[in-house]
Amino acid sequence: SCECLNGKCNDGKQGNGFCTCNLGWKGVNCNECATGFTGLNCDQCTLNYYGYNCTSCSCINGKCFDGKTGTGNCDCNIGWVGTSCN
Repeated sequence: SCECLNGKCNDGKQGNGFCTCNLGWKGVNCNECATGFTGLNCDQCTLNYYGYNCTSCSCINGKCFDGKTGTGNCDCNIGWVGTSCN
């Protein structure tokens, strides 16, 4: 039997014994935070990741409006312009 800590086991006669992890989790047993996630329950975005799925920001020379409620838009440093401040 599989031990999926934060996901669902693909078991039964047609199953393969692998875990399908919940959003924010990865690993064989779904016990590691997926890329871009952090926190006790892997439900927060790490620095420079934004939105529900914690998508990577593309700000080169500026600060990203990051976090779960962030837009991913860039606040450019002085002298820089453009979508990615590049």
